[in-house]
This record gives sequence, C-alpha cells and structure tokens, in this order.
Amino acid sequence: MRTTKDGKLVLMHDGAVDRTTNGEGEVANMTFDEIRALEVKGGGKVPTFDEALSLAEGRIGIYVDCKRISPRDVVDALERHHMLEHSVIYGRMGLPEASFRVAAGGACDA
Repeated sequence: MRTTKDGKLVLMHDGAVDRTTNGEGEVANMTFDEIRALEVKGGGKVPTFDEALSLAEGRIGIYVDCKRISPRDVVDALERHHMLEHSVIYGRMGLPEASFRVAAGGACDA
C-alpha cells in the first residue's frame, strides 16, 4: 500500500505505476485522480485501501504490506471497517513498530 500526493491510500506494491498500469510515475508524486485514471494491466482501476476493506469486511482477515504511509491513516481505515483485529500489518516505513500501537490506542501487538 502507498499514499498518493494528496494523501489517499491506494493498493500499489511498487513505488511507481509503470510495471502494473498503463501509466508512468511515482505514486507519491501523483494525485489520486491521476492514479484512478490509469488502467491496471489486465483490466480495472487501482483500488483504494477503503475499497479493499469494504470487500474484506466481515469476510476475511487481511495482510497489509505498508510502504510509504501514515500509521494513523491505516489504523483509521481499519477502524472504519471494523478490521483492526482482523489484520496483520507489515512494513518498513522508517517508523518504530510502536507507531501502530500508539495510533491504535494500544490495540495492536508488534
């Protein structure tokens, strides 16, 4: 997962959109509208984290591979979709793992 230039969480493994879409550029330097206008190779649009959580909510647990994101934004989204206790969060964001515990009010175990 990555954050767009305007702060939207999107599902994108790579830092750039080049390999997986018909576009070029770094996710962090693109707005959500610019990314949403792209076509994913194989069809479809780049989904937001909220869209993915809406599909998973009440059905499955999720593994969240965080790249460049705000722990608070991730925890807020997980709480909105009642998925905090049904998630495994992984990633190296230059932040201590405790950042997620703090953002979740101590509800996460690192």
